[in-house]
Amino acid sequence: MRLHQDLKKLIESSGISQSTIAKSTGMSASVISQYLKGSYPGNIAALEERIREFLTTHREREEENMPTTQEVVEIQSLKEIFSQLRRASRYRDIGMATGESGIGKTTALKEYHRRNPTTILIEADPGYTARSLAVELCEALGLDTRGNLHLMMKRIIAKLSGSGRLVIIDEAEHLPYRCLELIRRIHDKADIGVALVGMPRLKTNLQGDPNYFAQLYRRVGSHRPLKPLTDSDIASLISSRIGPVGSDVQTALRKACQSNARTLVKILRQCVEIARINSCDLTVDVVSRAEDLVVIA
Repeated sequence: MRLHQDLKKLIESSGISQSTIAKSTGMSASVISQYLKGSYPGNIAALEERIREFLTTHREREEENMPTTQEVVEIQSLKEIFSQLRRASRYRDIGMATGESGIGKTTALKEYHRRNPTTILIEADPGYTARSLAVELCEALGLDTRGNLHLMMKRIIAKLSGSGRLVIIDEAEHLPYRCLELIRRIHDKADIGVALVGMPRLKTNLQGDPNYFAQLYRRVGSHRPLKPLTDSDIASLISSRIGPVGSDVQTALRKACQSNARTLVKILRQCVEIARINSCDLTVDVVSRAEDLVVIA
């Protein structure tokens, strides 16, 4: 009975949906609804074991949450990506931005898309084909995905022509030649801006065999190489996640993260957990112990 009450209290206090609980426990929403009503006819002990695990995991995540608004921090790479995206949109150009992993590219793109919801943001995956890219574009535009690639392309181009919208491709280094050619044709025929963002090898990919990539690369209006995090970026990220820290702790965190935002956030999470478990302040020693727990490539 206590578990039943705990689950109800969580739903009332946090607003978490029954469908979310169902997904997290691997059960259906109807099962969770029946359990909450006290009418579940199945194996209650087995179900409550899953619910208990869910509540424990949820509580642990809440306990380790950092005291922060979790707002996106406008570090230098975000500003540079925003500038490149605005340029591609303004001139209906193909723009490119490349940088190493962990400097905030995806975060910046998602934030730009949030602020500019008419943009189309596609996150490329390894193994992408021209058809899978066309399907994803159709879905983003609310178009029919039936038919062959040619038919989908016609729908996409008709929808985007004269729209002035911007298509953003994240992790574009994964795109094979046929996908890149598809993007080029959409850009040319619909006269829209395109932004390709990814790892440095994206530029190398586009500069590959001139028999294949010349037409595309010549259309790239500008390329912005993104720099690693600055000391100011790191200080802003630390402050946004855990508040002010001493200069010695900040120095230790800066060295530990190796100018990588993703690594920094992982280390900060471990720091908060270590300090909470040991009821201690965040010190250089805590940073060192947190660094040992994080895999740094």
